[in-house]
Amino acid sequence: MIILDCESRESALESVATIYGIEKPELDSFLHSLDLEAHYAKADPPHEYARELRLLFESSFSIAPAPIDRVCWFHLTRTHPNSDFSDGILPLTNSLDRVWETILEVFRNTKHEKPLIEMRRNGVPDFQYGLNPDCPLEIIIPHSCPNRCRPGSIAA
Repeated sequence: MIILDCESRESALESVATIYGIEKPELDSFLHSLDLEAHYAKADPPHEYARELRLLFESSFSIAPAPIDRVCWFHLTRTHPNSDFSDGILPLTNSLDRVWETILEVFRNTKHEKPLIEMRRNGVPDFQYGLNPDCPLEIIIPHSCPNRCRPGSIAA
């Protein structure tokens, strides 16, 4: 049984490696070595980032994904380990500064820190909201989502 489990980075890597029948270090190496922004600057592909990433990945390994039997989808459901929810679950507008502080803390002193600071300051395009696929997994692995999976769901 093939399960897509995005509960953690490790489980997501393990799942995608299994779906594509490759070793996890190969996947990790591909993701660390790819500079998608540089690729777009050089090649100007017609696809959005998620689809282009998938196409680059599949062509690099000359593989197609195996069908997925179950999905454990956790989208933006994480919190800081020391959070006690003393303020309750806040709407994004009330917690956005904390979210950015956490993101910047994670990427402090990495090559990602400066672009993230600029992103926080200048905002980001929101074209992804218009994509609205029947299932978010369709963006990553086409035709992979079980019929019972819908956006925002946890299919099991």
